[in-house]
Amino acid sequence: MITRDIGEVGSAEGTIFCDWMWYYNALGVILWIVTILVLAGLKSNRNPQAWLIFVPVLVVFLAWTIFKKVVGANSTGIQIFDIIFDGLIFGQAIMWLIAGKISRKSRFVNCLVSLIVMIAAGAAAVVSSLGFEFSTEGVATFVAMVILSLAIVCGQGLAGLMCRKKYSGVRYSLWAALWEIAIIAVPTAVFGIFAVVMIAASRDILRSFAVLAGVAMIAAFLGAVVYGVNLPFLILVQRNRFWRERFCAWAQVVRPEPFKITETTEKAQVS
Repeated sequence: MITRDIGEVGSAEGTIFCDWMWYYNALGVILWIVTILVLAGLKSNRNPQAWLIFVPVLVVFLAWTIFKKVVGANSTGIQIFDIIFDGLIFGQAIMWLIAGKISRKSRFVNCLVSLIVMIAAGAAAVVSSLGFEFSTEGVATFVAMVILSLAIVCGQGLAGLMCRKKYSGVRYSLWAALWEIAIIAVPTAVFGIFAVVMIAASRDILRSFAVLAGVAMIAAFLGAVVYGVNLPFLILVQRNRFWRERFCAWAQVVRPEPFKITETTEKAQVS
């Protein structure tokens, strides 16, 4: 018996029936299954340290869960952000898991393949949450996922370009944050300008400024979301020895070797 109002799904009282297929639950674990298969299937990942990729995955999931609890975000609208987080998190995990195979001398090729992987993960996240039926919500979520994936991959690729001669973990991370925010700001600004022009045609100046402020806040929020999802992965791939080698090959950066004092060095300093 229904004991509470469930909106458009059914009446407030009575009994309703719905069809439920076995694969509805299976869709929710698609990304977990794919990630584990990539981890276990590739020879380059046959190292215990490869399993550390789940550390940033769990960290971001935990942080997102805590954030939702704090702000009380339990409405159906938050489902879109849940889908986006799933796509971005698992997309990055799979991207780094296959980085040992895709890393080439061309930074462009590395970024292109990684972007395809991220977009595929985003599509899988949409399907796993919304099913195979076409919907406006699903299309909008997928488009947002493509833009944010582009920001992550291109931001990291451009950061590697800026650090090709002088690299450090902090320098790379700051450049990645700057480029990711800039890439997100471009489509957001285009949308904002279009909206302002349309509103300005009606001579509503105050509303135009309100729209601009809202667009700026959205861009800042999305930038924070992208970098918040990206940062734990950057920490892992730059601090752990196993992942650092893979990261340097993907980003095309050379990590400086630590300075070691040898007998020859001591003689040179004395002379």
